Amino acid sequence: MSDDFLFTEDLCFLNFRIRWHTNNSLLIDILKEQFLYNQSAACSKYRDEFDFFVEMIPDSDGDVSWNTALQHHYDSRSRTLQLSYLDGAIRVTVDYDQRRIQAGIMERALVYRAALGNWVLTIPLSELLKLHNIYLMHAACLVKGGKGVLFAGRSGAGKTTLSIGLLTMGWQMISDDEVFLQRDVNNTIIAWGGPERAKISWNTWRRYAHYLGEQPRFNGKLIVQLGDVFPGQTCKKHRVNLICFIRPDERVILNPLIPRETYQRLLSVAFLNSEPALTRRNSDFLYHLSRTLPAWHLETSLDVKALDARLQNILVKL
Repeated sequence: MSDDFLFTEDLCFLNFRIRWHTNNSLLIDILKEQFLYNQSAACSKYRDEFDFFVEMIPDSDGDVSWNTALQHHYDSRSRTLQLSYLDGAIRVTVDYDQRRIQAGIMERALVYRAALGNWVLTIPLSELLKLHNIYLMHAACLVKGGKGVLFAGRSGAGKTTLSIGLLTMGWQMISDDEVFLQRDVNNTIIAWGGPERAKISWNTWRRYAHYLGEQPRFNGKLIVQLGDVFPGQTCKKHRVNLICFIRPDERVILNPLIPRETYQRLLSVAFLNSEPALTRRNSDFLYHLSRTLPAWHLETSLDVKALDARLQNILVKL
């Protein structure tokens, strides 16, 4: 590796050692800010070690693209996965054998600061965690009465708004948007995440300003320390007992799903782009979820009292 990677940061996440190396201290600051999961400075025993080499590179000609869609390509000879955003303004290579991530970020791509943590850290890290049978999903995870519920849905489905609403009803939170899932030795599904922090839109902030505090109108999303707002209501991990696939509606409607429907919906909220063998293992894991966990289709309004009551009626029967 180049001697230009002078700035480093070392952290522990899920007992994995993650080392960030960059040629620009600003990138360290951004990535630390945007990595929202619980972490610690050191582990007593590491399960594995991963290196991230993140480099600021010169801009190419032209304006930054507004195309944020992920492009990906797997190279079977080198066993690497290439990820690209903003038409190449951000390029990431996942090396499965070396347990290493290499990323190049053009300076003009920094206007997407709020997405860099996800694009450069969380998604590439999720690829390396698949080597240990840990899988990332677009889902909030909350706990009530000792029962854990996954609220799965794509970006914009309302997971964070729903999560904060349920926190006001006394629930505990594992994560509000993305969660890492693992099957333990007893075939129990465990959800890992944070949530040290969450990214909250203006509309959600305004609705829960009584809890979050008054805030002038803003664009995009702000990061809030949820543990400070809801002390004692955040935790790092919990068993999953139920899956709800959410969609906004004017009422609270819950309908049970059969395993085939559950599996199809799980495929739409998982991060599957990967080395082929890992993709198959990920799909098998989702199939196991669909066969072992009860699942419901949830259409929900912002009436969190009604939602809390309906969900507790289901959870008490599990």
